[in-house]
Amino acid sequence: MFYEETYMAARDYLGRVREAKETIDVLEKRMELKREIGADVEELEGELANARDVLKVCKADTAETISRLGKAKVQMVMLLRYVELKTWEQIAEEMDLTVRRIQSLHGSGLVSLEEQLTRDGDEV
Repeated sequence: MFYEETYMAARDYLGRVREAKETIDVLEKRMELKREIGADVEELEGELANARDVLKVCKADTAETISRLGKAKVQMVMLLRYVELKTWEQIAEEMDLTVRRIQSLHGSGLVSLEEQLTRDGDEV
């Protein structure tokens, strides 16, 4: 329980990219279903374009924040997990490390990010 509470702000922050991607997925599915019945999708096309812009901004912002975390391996794990939305196994294979090591680096990244978000919040 402590782990979840301690890193919730960091996880919420990092979850923005996944949420933006899921919004795009839902809009694309809605468009597909509307097209199947011959309905107009013009309004959804505008929503989809906006959602894609939001995703780009979220990814850029998240990548910038992650770039300040310190060690390059930690940054890479966090980028692959939260910007590229890869699984633990995909990250481990790409970085030629064990899943356990990837998750350990991820834990370090969460601690650093939580500290960074707390500092940034105090400065505002």
